[in-house]
Amino acid sequence: MSSNKRGGRAILAALLIGGLLIAASLLAACAEGGSAKLPTTAPFPSPTPRPTARVTIAEALDGARFTLHLGEQLVGVEEFAVQSTEAGLVVYSELRSNQGLELLQRRTLLLSSADTPVGY
Repeated sequence: MSSNKRGGRAILAALLIGGLLIAASLLAACAEGGSAKLPTTAPFPSPTPRPTARVTIAEALDGARFTLHLGEQLVGVEEFAVQSTEAGLVVYSELRSNQGLELLQRRTLLLSSADTPVGY
């Protein structure tokens, strides 16, 4: 009977070791990326923003005002006005000094219908 007990214990030990090896390999597979094999869900659709209207050069420059600084000191202010003509777009610029001097510079730029400079 002692050999029967030894044989039964050996089989039980082999089954126990085999079960532990299977359990360890399953745990290792889960830890290595078993979750990566799960199907992913598609993200919820989000509304796309409507595109804004394209701004023309005339709309961007007409009435625009820029300040010119030298360090922290305000040096001057430049203001633009735009007029549409048969020859193209005329851009007027007035640059006023802020230095206590009554300096005024006026510039005019003519743009073609392709928005390229034609005359200054």
